[in-house]
Amino acid sequence: MDHTARPNILPETVTAAYIPQPITREDVVIAVLGVTGSGKSAFISQFCSGAAQEGHGLKSCTSEVRHYTCMLSPGQNLHLVDTPGFDDTTRSDTDILKDIALFLSTTYQRKIYLSGLIYLHRIIDPRVTGSIARNLRFFKKLCGDDSFQRIALVSTMWDRVDAQTGASREAELTSTGSFWGDMVARGSKVYRHDGSFDSASSILTQVLSASQRTVLHIQRQMVDQRRDLDQTDAGMELEAELLREKQRMQRELTEMKEEMEEAMRERDGEAAEALRKQQLDYEAKIRESDRQRENMRVGFEKMHAEKEKEMRKLVEKWNIEKKSIAREINEKQRLLESLAAQVERMGSQMQKDSERLQTAQRELEAAKKELSERREEYTRVARREREHGGTSGNAISTLFTVIGGTASSLALLFLL
Repeated sequence: MDHTARPNILPETVTAAYIPQPITREDVVIAVLGVTGSGKSAFISQFCSGAAQEGHGLKSCTSEVRHYTCMLSPGQNLHLVDTPGFDDTTRSDTDILKDIALFLSTTYQRKIYLSGLIYLHRIIDPRVTGSIARNLRFFKKLCGDDSFQRIALVSTMWDRVDAQTGASREAELTSTGSFWGDMVARGSKVYRHDGSFDSASSILTQVLSASQRTVLHIQRQMVDQRRDLDQTDAGMELEAELLREKQRMQRELTEMKEEMEEAMRERDGEAAEALRKQQLDYEAKIRESDRQRENMRVGFEKMHAEKEKEMRKLVEKWNIEKKSIAREINEKQRLLESLAAQVERMGSQMQKDSERLQTAQRELEAAKKELSERREEYTRVARREREHGGTSGNAISTLFTVIGGTASSLALLFLL
């Protein structure tokens, strides 16, 4: 076990790249594996910010094999391979094994070899559950004993457990052969990760410090020996697991049928209906188990062809979606242009209305001014009349002279 931090080479030399780059023979490739929720995506995100989503709880956030790229030095990239766990919440173990096997076989056929593997385990788990133990068995069969020395066994979430409890659980992992013990005995290194960048960087630095690369057991079996997936060690382990699960369900199904017959004899219709639904559910699961086993009877070439077919379907789907979105964009663009034209017309009309309003306001102000002047003139005429004792007729005559004697002036007079 190695819990000591070593000099860190990563912060100055690794540059994150969000978009994965093609993998070449000169590049460094490290696979990251572990059960769902062990922190695989979070670990990778320490180096490729935003590249991998982080899952929460037991829900898987990585449903397929993906690699993310960092630049180690000019001309050499580091690829961190994110993989789904065999207890994935959305896909079967068979589909996951096929994806992992296809990625590993494809890279090996191109003479691209792994520089190391990082296996993550939650130290907060109080015990090794059935799904964790099953995941470990598949992992060991994938790798083979010869690759154990290139494996980093990393316990995660040390920031969420006290040191004594964590150390006790770690000791159980490393001392039990069916857990980590057999891998440690053959050269696997043990590390602790507290979730920080410094912790992750130190672990990755130590994995990179070994220049030796490795070939996994499943790569040799599928590419060199041309075995079908179900004839590889990992495939046989999964098939044995599926058979054990099928046999268990068949035993329970037999007991269920007996219970249903008993309920029918006792005329317990509600219990019989519940058992019937449960029976249908078990029968569907048994058929699914048979389907998974059948799906493993496939070689590397056929898996590659299946993946290409799947990708073609995805591309066709994406093209249809792109055309649909393009049509929608064009329709919205036309609507936007129509609205813009309406706004422009309304703006032009508003400008004209504004100009007319300003003209009317100026005319109104002029009329008010003229009215005020006429009132003042009327007042002066009336004052002179009183002062000189003139008749009302003379006053009116004088007023007509002042205001022009027009009909409009009479109207103005009456308004006054």
